[in-house]
Amino acid sequence: MNISRFTKFAAVTLLTAVCVVVAEAAPWMSLGAKRQIHTIVITGNYKAPRLLAELIQDESRQPYILLPDPRDEVQKICFCPPIRNEALEIQEKNFNAFVRTAGPRRIIILGDERYVPRRFEEMLDKKIPIVRVTGENWQRIAEELTFMLNLSRLDRNFRKLYEKMYGDIYRPISRPAPPQQQDNSSPQGESVPPAQSDAPAPSAAPAEAK
Repeated sequence: MNISRFTKFAAVTLLTAVCVVVAEAAPWMSLGAKRQIHTIVITGNYKAPRLLAELIQDESRQPYILLPDPRDEVQKICFCPPIRNEALEIQEKNFNAFVRTAGPRRIIILGDERYVPRRFEEMLDKKIPIVRVTGENWQRIAEELTFMLNLSRLDRNFRKLYEKMYGDIYRPISRPAPPQQQDNSSPQGESVPPAQSDAPAPSAAPAEAK
């Protein structure tokens, strides 16, 4: 009898967790075949990798996830679908469940452990192919991803905007903040914090990067 009650309790708990994740993803991922996800890009909220993630999204119509910089006042994980002015906050405890619900065929991680701490990679379902692309030359990374993802304009667009970014012209896109909500289970239209510098300062890097 106790086993039966425990089984029911476990089933209800699992169903509740799944419902929370689906509720977070529902505004974008439930819209049918046009919203099918085959690649999710994950990176930190720094200028160069965020620019690269946005350009990949612009050409491939695939979403990306921004992880916060340790120096950010608000530690917010943002899921950014290819629809402007719509971002979703992911609770860290639901990170893997959210990605699994999205059902990507592969995950691309941009940057080393300073940009995406190892703990986030370890959370991910190992059944999903994961490729971490690292290097100090973001232009070379853009060129390799152009080939890897079968894109045609990524490297050229990145080169142009990367140069403008250091000419104080380009600003990574931020989304307007919504009215404050008490329920954090399914926030919509979240604001994305401004991008930090290209590389996190060594003293501010997470412990995993040491």
